[in-house]
Amino acid sequence: MNNMDLMFLGDIHGEYKVYLDYIKEYDIKDTNIIQLGDFGVGFSTLKKEKREINLFHSILVKNNVHIWVVRGNHDNPSYFRNDPFNFANIHLMPDYSVLNLSDKNILFLGGAISVDRIIRTEGKSYWKDENFILDVNKLKSLRNIDIVVSHTAPSYCTSMYRNTSIFDYYTIKGDSKLKLDLLTEQKNMELTFDILRQNNNITHHYFGHYHNSGVIEINNIKHRVLNINELFNER
Repeated sequence: MNNMDLMFLGDIHGEYKVYLDYIKEYDIKDTNIIQLGDFGVGFSTLKKEKREINLFHSILVKNNVHIWVVRGNHDNPSYFRNDPFNFANIHLMPDYSVLNLSDKNILFLGGAISVDRIIRTEGKSYWKDENFILDVNKLKSLRNIDIVVSHTAPSYCTSMYRNTSIFDYYTIKGDSKLKLDLLTEQKNMELTFDILRQNNNITHHYFGHYHNSGVIEINNIKHRVLNINELFNER
């Protein structure tokens, strides 16, 4: 795996054809792709989703492409605790997993809050445990992490992408806890990086969720957000 190329892909929301299009367009082979959440699993029956994913999995195997998926808010969290698909080249990564790819130690931090959770159906299009879970003890135990991949991000990264009108809209719709929950989650992400910087020399952080594209460097870490279906290769 260490001699393979490394790419990152933003939210795809169940549009698995995105992989086929990119592999064909760029002739992608011998590559690891880290998908930054909202893969889109859990919205249909397991049988149907497995059939849909299987349509492009054979191409992944043929081209030696592996997909490593971060848990997004639009993913069933239970699938990332115990992967029900068991595909050889698609890996749903549990929160706080550490993976070595391209000679880099990569930390996977899944989860985020859905701003529109109040209009979704619990257990079908929204999960109560979808949010990022702060685990201080695990963070303190980590060493030699080079790259962090997550779905959401600290507030100092998201301030340029945050659409407060959307938050206000769903608060008016009746989600009175939304703003506080979002601020708490972003503060927890800030604390995450504060802890990680104590024992690790992190150079890059990649995240999705905000449906935007951009990069900002803070505390010598390059934080990059990828837009929907955006493929990126840091060379």
